[in-house]
Amino acid sequence: MSRKADNKRYFMQRTMLILMMGSKCKYCRERRPWKLEFHHTQRSDWDPSKTSRHRRIRLYMRDWSNGIIVLACGPCNKREGQPMEHAVEEPIPD
Repeated sequence: MSRKADNKRYFMQRTMLILMMGSKCKYCRERRPWKLEFHHTQRSDWDPSKTSRHRRIRLYMRDWSNGIIVLACGPCNKREGQPMEHAVEEPIPD
């Protein structure tokens, strides 16, 4: 598969997922698809930075069907930060 075809397939899959998710930031009115990101509302069992983009899209689809991701624009995604659920609490030093 050529690089151009690979890029086209990835962007089509990403766009389709964004459309299925409602094409709107959960936290504001942003609707431009190129500005939207996938935001986990709970900790996931995989690291997006260590996953190929095609596998990442499949995992985002799985997480969306499980109800643990939403769409967020870049600023809202940054503001919401990492989900705190399942976070390990560190003991308070004496």
